[in-house]
Amino acid sequence: MRVKGTALAALVVASLGAWTSSASAAGWRCEASAGRASVLGSAPVEPITANKGQVLCRTAGLTGSTGLPAPLNATTLGASTASTGSADTPGAQTVTATGGLLDFGLRILPDLGIKLPVTEAIEGVAPVSVPLPAVPLLPTAPKAITVDLRPALRAALPNGGLPNTDLVRVRAAVAFASGRCVNGAPVLEGSSRVAGVSLLGQELPLNGLVTQTLELLGGQTIDPSNLDVSKIGLPEGIAPELLPVVQAALRPVLDGLPNITIPATVAQIAIQPGQQIRTANTLTQRALTVSIALLGQRVTDFVVGEATVGQDSVVCTTGPTSAAQAALQCTTRRLVLTDVISRNGRVVLTGAADKRFVGKRVRIFFPHQRRFVASAVVRRDGTFRTTAALPPRILRATNLARYQARIGKERSLRLKLERRMIVRSVRVSGDRVRISGQVQRPLAKPARTITITRRVSCTKSAVVARVKPNSKGEFSVTVKAPPKTLAAVYRLSTRVRKTTKNPKTYPTFTLPRYVDLAG
Repeated sequence: MRVKGTALAALVVASLGAWTSSASAAGWRCEASAGRASVLGSAPVEPITANKGQVLCRTAGLTGSTGLPAPLNATTLGASTASTGSADTPGAQTVTATGGLLDFGLRILPDLGIKLPVTEAIEGVAPVSVPLPAVPLLPTAPKAITVDLRPALRAALPNGGLPNTDLVRVRAAVAFASGRCVNGAPVLEGSSRVAGVSLLGQELPLNGLVTQTLELLGGQTIDPSNLDVSKIGLPEGIAPELLPVVQAALRPVLDGLPNITIPATVAQIAIQPGQQIRTANTLTQRALTVSIALLGQRVTDFVVGEATVGQDSVVCTTGPTSAAQAALQCTTRRLVLTDVISRNGRVVLTGAADKRFVGKRVRIFFPHQRRFVASAVVRRDGTFRTTAALPPRILRATNLARYQARIGKERSLRLKLERRMIVRSVRVSGDRVRISGQVQRPLAKPARTITITRRVSCTKSAVVARVKPNSKGEFSVTVKAPPKTLAAVYRLSTRVRKTTKNPKTYPTFTLPRYVDLAG
């Protein structure tokens, strides 16, 4: 899309300058580049970038005016990335990337490193011999000298005869990319704006890919008799008094020389605006790509403004809407046992299943005895609950007392019956959650603090409280429920002794507790 240069220039400067601090976005990626260039096959140079190569999108930005390899130039280069919203809720975040520049140009120079036809033609001109008349006042003057015409030819072709203007000029170009959640799914979008593109000073309309062959220097001839004799290279040691004689003697020699042919110089140019590259979870937006070849040799490949955004397992919700959803949110399993606990002479088993299993029967498997010991029907909210007889006393405190939920081919993890720390109750009142439980003896001496953490995302947890158990290991703690979510996940940890005779402590954890916060 083409816009007026002044408006776009303001937009570029504003976009590249609006860098405010913000939290990083878990699961979102972003990076930006003002431009990337390769000249004559060299390694690409990328002088101004933001958040390049980082795993997570963070707010960053940089501007500058230098760093492009010759013969490229620009007055302003900038790149920025931004992440808005809380990392606790990736579904409510927006990430952006912006990269671009102002007043970008490329000028073909004789010393670019490519042997231009005009250079070869001039360098191929041989020195000429000029006979000199006798000079009475200078009896030692030579009878002839050899002169170099090449300095005069170079003077006749300033800049090697090449245009004294930029081959390509771009007044402003900027690429934008963004990532956000829309209707529960990650959406990646990109756009770009370009203004003031010209080739050899002629404005170029951009409606898609443009390929052109430009004649930088047309085939021409130079008449040696028209050369500026003052520019001709004279041998060293010529006395100043002899200079008028030499210049006068040069004229008939130059008049007798054949014309010097200067071959044409042609460049091939390809310009692509608004290129967009998509993969399964990444979008890269480029404002402009420029490719220039001269005499069949690639001079440069240049990307003008690039912005990239991507997402890795972004969950597009502000939080789980139920305890069942919270239990399934961070696992590929579609069936989960959430608790196994001994209560009133029975084993109480609770769990959650994917909504597709609502109304289906879950069977509880006891692996040690290789038999099913209970079953339950998945409720409409995705949860299930059942009880089973206690296993033989000799097994209850061992690793053999484990249970697994099964529906068809779906399998939960195998949960142990007895653990060193258990949660007996979770009660929600308003915006408060009260968690009660017990650490099984033997306790550490003195009893260690219990840490309560809440799952913030599938890869991050936050400590929300700490509490000391009493002498029996019992504890109760109240924490504030997280805002703007309908369910939360808590887990408790502490350290205990393995036996009464061993003072060494070991870590122990409760099972995650999935809590419905809406009454």
